[in-house]
Amino acid sequence: MGGPGFSGATKGFDAEDISSIFEEFFGAGRSGFGGRGAGFHERVQARPQRGRDLRVQTTISFYTAAHGGMESLALERGGAKQTIEVKIPKGIADGATLRIAGKGEPGRNGGPPGDLLLTVRVAPHPLFRRDGLDVVLELPLTIAEATLGATVSVPTPLGERVELKVPPGTSSGAKLRVRGKGLADAKGKQGDLYAVVKIVAPKRLAPEDRQALERLGRTLPTPRTGAGWT
Repeated sequence: MGGPGFSGATKGFDAEDISSIFEEFFGAGRSGFGGRGAGFHERVQARPQRGRDLRVQTTISFYTAAHGGMESLALERGGAKQTIEVKIPKGIADGATLRIAGKGEPGRNGGPPGDLLLTVRVAPHPLFRRDGLDVVLELPLTIAEATLGATVSVPTPLGERVELKVPPGTSSGAKLRVRGKGLADAKGKQGDLYAVVKIVAPKRLAPEDRQALERLGRTLPTPRTGAGWT
C-alpha cells in the first residue's frame, strides 16, 4: 500500500517545479550544473593573467661587446610595433641572454606584462678572437723581427695601441701576453691580450737579399731534430 501511495504523491512534479525549487534555494542562474559551470568559467577568465615572455635575438659589434652600451631594438608587442633601448653590459659573451622585465607581451585583464628574453650574438672581428675575457690576436712578423727581436705596435680591443716587445729568436705559434688589455666584465674582472706570432716569409726578394739569406741558410743549424726527424 505504501509503495503505490508514494508513487502517486510524486506524479504532480515536473521539470519546471524542480527548477523552481533550485532557484528558490540557490538563486537564479545556478539552478542547473551547466549554469553554475558557465559562471565559474567566466570568473576564471576574468582573473588577471601575466603576459607571455617575448624571445628575440640581436647582433652587436665586437666593440659594443667589449665596452658595453645602449642598443636600439625594434619589437612587435601586442600587435603594435615599437622601439626600445636595451643596455648591453660590457664583456657580454656571444650567445648570452638578457632578461628585460616588463617588455614582453601585455597581460590580460589587468595582469602584468611578460619579460623580454634577448639573446645577444657578437659579430666576428677581423683581428680579434675571444676566449672568455681574454682576447687573441694573430701577430705577423718578418723573419728579421722574429730572429733579431723587435718592438711592434699592436692594437687592443679597447681601441688603444700598445708597444709589444718581441724577444729575439721568437718562433711561429709563440704567445706574447699583454696583461690587462683583454675584456672586462660588469663585475670588474679583467682579461688579457695574447698576440700569437705568425712568421711571414717574403714572396719576393731582391737578388742581393736572396744571396744573403742563402749564405745565412748554409750556416744555421737545422730545426728538425729529435725523435722522428733523424
